[in-house]
Amino acid sequence: MPQTVSQSDFIAQTNALIAQGEHHRAWVQARDYLEKEPTLALYHAVAKFADQLDRTAADLRDVRIALLGSFTLDPIVPILKAQALSSRIVADTYVGQFNTWQQEVLSEASGLRRFNPDVIFLAVRAEELAPALVQRFLHLQEAEVDSHIASTTAALENFLNALRRWSRAKVVVHSFLCPISPALGILDHQSPNGQSIAFRKLNDAWTDTAKSTSDVWIIDCERLLGEIGWSRWYDGRLWALAKMPISSVALERLAMEYVKYLRAFLGLAKKVLALDLDNTLWGGVVGEDGPDGIQLGPDYPGSAFVELQRVLINLHDRGVLLAINSKNNAADASEVLEKHPSMILRPEHFAAMRINWQDKAQNLRELADELNLGLDSFVYVDDSAQECERIRQALPQISTVHLDGEPANRVNRLQRLTSLFDTLSYSTEDRTRSTMYQTENARRQLQNQSVSLEDFYTSLAMELTIDHLTAASAQRAAQLTQRTNQFNLTTHRYSEGEIVALAQSDEHEIYTAHLRDRFGDVGTIALAILKRSAETLHIDTFLMSCRAIGRTVETAFLTFLLRRATELGVRKIVGEYRPTKKNGLVAEFYAQHGFHIAAQTEGGTLWYLNADEFRWSYPRWVQIHTPGE
Repeated sequence: MPQTVSQSDFIAQTNALIAQGEHHRAWVQARDYLEKEPTLALYHAVAKFADQLDRTAADLRDVRIALLGSFTLDPIVPILKAQALSSRIVADTYVGQFNTWQQEVLSEASGLRRFNPDVIFLAVRAEELAPALVQRFLHLQEAEVDSHIASTTAALENFLNALRRWSRAKVVVHSFLCPISPALGILDHQSPNGQSIAFRKLNDAWTDTAKSTSDVWIIDCERLLGEIGWSRWYDGRLWALAKMPISSVALERLAMEYVKYLRAFLGLAKKVLALDLDNTLWGGVVGEDGPDGIQLGPDYPGSAFVELQRVLINLHDRGVLLAINSKNNAADASEVLEKHPSMILRPEHFAAMRINWQDKAQNLRELADELNLGLDSFVYVDDSAQECERIRQALPQISTVHLDGEPANRVNRLQRLTSLFDTLSYSTEDRTRSTMYQTENARRQLQNQSVSLEDFYTSLAMELTIDHLTAASAQRAAQLTQRTNQFNLTTHRYSEGEIVALAQSDEHEIYTAHLRDRFGDVGTIALAILKRSAETLHIDTFLMSCRAIGRTVETAFLTFLLRRATELGVRKIVGEYRPTKKNGLVAEFYAQHGFHIAAQTEGGTLWYLNADEFRWSYPRWVQIHTPGE
């Protein structure tokens, strides 16, 4: 990394890498530049650079983003494009004209319709949509306030209804900011009819509208404002000159919030947080200070490390896998983890551990293999600048965070980091994910002790329950499409709303598969989305969680689909393999199950199997429960 960041340095170095065909290294360079010292000039340079990258070679994702609102949004574009690129996203953007958001969605000839976005960000100010609530609030009677709230909410509802007539784009809507100086001053919060209460009702109404429409989310702008403060958020001069009320600082923070949603939409959320121990989970070095001498407890600085562990255990409860990667004496570290009275995190909270004197980059490779997850699913946190630099150079796909300095300030830094793990849903599997991964150790031990694979499969006592998608399973089904990368034939990403819409259509069938074995409940581990026609059953999606790979469950699930095709009387079943950098594991899946190549497409390979070739049977060591049983 350079000591100073400049636009000219960035352009020279990245252009050289692209000329050499090193598109992934060029992307890494851009990401590292932005992490070092982001500036407006650098944002503009990175935004232009994004369009030069080979998406496949650099392992990037494309998304079309529309920005609509009641103020000028053009200045956020380069910041958004640059920050998105840091998260492996190449954003193609469309910006609607000033305060034309309603016309854009209604007009058949609008630029928005021609652009056909994947995601729409809608930023509307109350000053334009409901000016009386802002400017003359004390002149309004209670009924008039309610009327303005209702009409404002109706405007959003009409926008969403009109949009859904021609687009399935995901929509992210700004909430409204309450005036910084409410109408009644210090009395405002005391009054049941105050302006602050009215804006709370308005935001609640918009949130209810969003919840009632599929694939719509609300950004809590009050929270963002609270982070940076009104004086740094609002720019009166920019508003007067360019109808742009938000400062460059606020634009940068807003773009960060947008990217959180993009990562979640595209299935790019991180899954594992790997942590150092000494001077990270506690203060001091346990090998030198001893378990009783480390800084961890009710008094500062030990209290700061306790608070940091509280953030980590909340991540664990969200379904983020925690892992340890520490150069240490295993006995000393284990004593702290198991017995120290102020430890919040215990061994059972970690899905995997490497406590040794081995190179930490090699440890992370082994952790990824053990958890059966890609390295780009990892975030690594360490207090050592040298170790962080080692990981950055050896494993650039990992997001590496140097967590040092004042212990009391680390909690805030770690909390900002948690956005890398943001997802669109929270399911029962999330609550127990770490436990499920820990039971894999027991399964591996059983496999090592088994005479043969068949003996191992039989001893697992697997029980697979296949069922139609239900309201209760829709959330998990969507989550599987967003998070599953390795055993995923097409990597189509669906939101919960999109999954439900498919299930409600006459031409689709959606099935989930739930696995149990002798070690307990493995959870809902597989999903298939089928599209029927008169003579063909097309497999739109066939995926399976990495927790179930290598147990023949995939064959059992596919066998069910083939039998379902027979019941429907179709002449053949068609599947598709769309290669990515992560799903090479399933490149030959259809070939291994007797399918033939139908065609090579731009996106991958089409496979087919004729009805008279449906000869697969369920593996004898898997007990199958199918719909209707």
